[in-house]
Amino acid sequence: MSWKPASSLCGPLVALLIAGCAHSGFRYPGPLGSVGRPFLAPEDGLQDGPGSVWDGIEPGEEQPATGSSGQEGAPEPGARERQTGAAVARAASHFIGTSRLRHGGDSFRYDCSGLVMAAHARAGLALVGSSESLLQDARRIGVFHRRKRPWVGDVAFFENTYDRNGNGRLDDPITHVAVVVSVAADGTVGMVHKGSKGIAPLVMNLEHPKDRSDEEQKELNDYLRARRSGDRSGTRYLAGELWIGFGSFWRVLGAD
Repeated sequence: MSWKPASSLCGPLVALLIAGCAHSGFRYPGPLGSVGRPFLAPEDGLQDGPGSVWDGIEPGEEQPATGSSGQEGAPEPGARERQTGAAVARAASHFIGTSRLRHGGDSFRYDCSGLVMAAHARAGLALVGSSESLLQDARRIGVFHRRKRPWVGDVAFFENTYDRNGNGRLDDPITHVAVVVSVAADGTVGMVHKGSKGIAPLVMNLEHPKDRSDEEQKELNDYLRARRSGDRSGTRYLAGELWIGFGSFWRVLGAD
């Protein structure tokens, strides 16, 4: 991860075109057109070819106990920090529905980690990396956490949203990222991401990670993995099931 003026990012980004969520064929993971629409079960027209085999990996398991502050020993963010996180969230929302990622003369990869970089750049924070390197950096610098209710502006990390290595198994440890833009009273986390249908909203509720909606049909978790013919019973598809954790880069990048 690099800390540079946002206007100087163009050069390093060229070298990152092969990273992030992009892969051969330019297919992108993400919700399957169901975001913001009435409930649609995966079996309703979303089967699209050979799928993965469930191999016992439980996405989101082994969540370590943490205090209310999130990271071990990390204090609750102050007003200034929260303003920085809110700026990242507003910047991510700005890109919803756009077909390219540009800010201040710089172009960013049109994929999930490109959106994360563009949102931080628009908020005045320079962040460079792929989905994998961002997760590594979040852990390395101590801003990774597994709170069920994140802070606005956090980067959300997901695994096994598609078969990145093409081996037909659920062994792809980091495949997608998104930006947290809201946290509702019931724990539903609103996010923005670059998915298969472009830059769009995404919802997740870690209090109910296996539920698509509640009894009143309110969306709790959007789909982040396509159902494919051949999937075994138990394959995970919802955002809450595929979640790894969050990274609060705004706490570091926004510091004096």
